[in-house]
Amino acid sequence: MKTINLYLLALSAANLDIDVFSEYESYLAGRVSIKRHKQPEVETLVDFVDAVFPFLDCRYFDGFAFTYEIPQLGREFDLLKVSETGVLNIELKSQMTTHDKLKKQLLQNRHFLNHLQRDIYQFEYVKTERRFYMLDGDDLTVADTETIVNALKAVDGLYVEDLSDLFKPSQFLVSPLNTPEKFLNDEYFLTDSQEEVKNDIIDKIVIKPENEYRFFGITGAPGTGKTLLLYDIAKNLAQTRKVCVVHCGYICEGHKIINDNIEGLTVTTIACFSNDDCCDYDVVLFDETHRLYNVRFDNVVVAAKKSNISVIFSFDPRQVLSKKEIDACIADKIKSLDNFKLYQLKNKIRTNKEMASFIRHLMYMNDPRPKEDYKNVQVIYAANYVQANCLIDYYRLRNYQYVAFTLSLYYSCGMDQLLSGKNTHEVIGQEFDSVVMAIDDSFYYDESGHLLAVDHPNPDYLFKQLLFQGLTRVREKIALIVINNPDLFEKVIDIVSPVPAGENTDD
Repeated sequence: MKTINLYLLALSAANLDIDVFSEYESYLAGRVSIKRHKQPEVETLVDFVDAVFPFLDCRYFDGFAFTYEIPQLGREFDLLKVSETGVLNIELKSQMTTHDKLKKQLLQNRHFLNHLQRDIYQFEYVKTERRFYMLDGDDLTVADTETIVNALKAVDGLYVEDLSDLFKPSQFLVSPLNTPEKFLNDEYFLTDSQEEVKNDIIDKIVIKPENEYRFFGITGAPGTGKTLLLYDIAKNLAQTRKVCVVHCGYICEGHKIINDNIEGLTVTTIACFSNDDCCDYDVVLFDETHRLYNVRFDNVVVAAKKSNISVIFSFDPRQVLSKKEIDACIADKIKSLDNFKLYQLKNKIRTNKEMASFIRHLMYMNDPRPKEDYKNVQVIYAANYVQANCLIDYYRLRNYQYVAFTLSLYYSCGMDQLLSGKNTHEVIGQEFDSVVMAIDDSFYYDESGHLLAVDHPNPDYLFKQLLFQGLTRVREKIALIVINNPDLFEKVIDIVSPVPAGENTDD
């Protein structure tokens, strides 16, 4: 997104219909599509410029982004300018809200701006009051016009014309399992919807009578932030209660670090958790609950009711890896519990649109939704497993996380010839900037365009689900190695190839 001159933009805003202005602003900013602005925000922009223009000449309005949004995260800055030494953020309000809300917004914005390592100037402008507020340390105070004029002058000089390279989502997305230090140091934020879920769950747990049990469910597609939300809730509750997080999979180093550093919080694996342990805690949180089998789930529910505790289940039925997990239908059993409330996370804060689109079209090549420009997807052909292993090593050296298929302990297949690495079961709940996986002639497309696979040597595992689990761990880049399967390779190349000029991807 390109920056523009605010004064020139305000002139057009004052004289154009809102739809025409939206089209014009999108053209100036180099947006991929037209952003439909709202009349109150545009009128507040004009009012702000009118308030400060008498004290400045036109050049001080250069270099601003209007309603800039960080990709994937939904964090929007009304006005943002970045120079070599400073950052100026001004939020526009058509009418007054509470001081706490103004302060919270600027503090959250500062979280994203701190990584730029420049002097930060932050203000709110309220149109109905024609008044400026500023963030001074952690306090919100009233600011006079001279103060904001000086801030505009302070970020004068060479400025960044395209903010895209400064605000990459991976710089802000914190995984409690892969970056536990940042999680422990509170170097992360929750979206407004996550905050609402967190506060509602904690409030209901706090007011719960001692002789009552309660169940909660948190569900959502990959990338909606279920794991971060679950661990944030656990960390907050551990300040006043005995809390246990049970991971329904393998424990990684991140789990161990969190377990060792938060007093009052125990992190364990389902294999080490006994139903009798429920009576030792006030709250038990289950991550990846869709991986439980029926008997274990039923026993947990009985134990929770007997101990009158609160239980939070995080789950996504699309992330099952085996036939047994599909047959168990744990998601349906969770939803049928009494004293239960379900929370659905919808906004994908981790998922990269490009990555999500590629995975979606890989799984179903005739998916009607538009394709993206897959500039961060590499599809490579290997004639045999020896070549594939060389490619895996190559991508490992480029900091790609190799995710291997979980294999059978007793029966072999071609995949056994690939290098060992973290398998699909071991990366559950984790995320990586770049992921490399390899598929062979075990995979094929059916006549309708669905990706299918032969039976896994372990009759319970499903190759397609293992592939989906591994690929959805990605944040930014995917490398997919296709081994000795020219027909499949040709079809995947068709997915990532640019759409010929004149074709409409919406058809």
